[in-house]
Amino acid sequence: MDQNVKKEIISRIFSIVTTSLFLIVTTWFWFGPRVELAEARTLAAGQMASGNLELVDLSEPIKLENAYPMTDAQGSAMEPYRFEVINHDDQEVSFTIAFVNDVLTIEQEDCQVLGNNYLRYTIEKDGAITPARNLALSGDMYMDTLGPNETATYALRFWIDQNAGNEIMGTHFHAKVAVILENNK
Repeated sequence: MDQNVKKEIISRIFSIVTTSLFLIVTTWFWFGPRVELAEARTLAAGQMASGNLELVDLSEPIKLENAYPMTDAQGSAMEPYRFEVINHDDQEVSFTIAFVNDVLTIEQEDCQVLGNNYLRYTIEKDGAITPARNLALSGDMYMDTLGPNETATYALRFWIDQNAGNEIMGTHFHAKVAVILENNK
């Protein structure tokens, strides 16, 4: 066999192997961590979290059907979604209030989901209201701690950022408010 032909064959095999490895690694980075995060957060959504923390709806759930971008002043004036978090434990509990994607609905509808970077919110507890801010990519909104057998009431206002453009058209919002336990002692 000619020396140049051998080099060409080796070069092509190397290219195929390198490209395959690149695709495998990028696929793992793209799908691997997201699936684990979605599964972990789905377990806590709208349920008892580890048997000692409960989220109770006090109003209709949040819906963004026919929603449109609005200013912070408009969003902050909206009727809030109200809920309670109840600590059924005899110890202090720390938790995060977050939005988690409803993975089953998203898979069933095979839809494009509205990105967190287009969503803004305020959350209120005991008359103290957080400033309007964009939702974190993780969906986390508010960290809090409840004492033994304590209950807290929250009011959440949620809207689409006024700077959102036409790229949000046709996207869906399928998320639920969840209480996610922190590592408590």
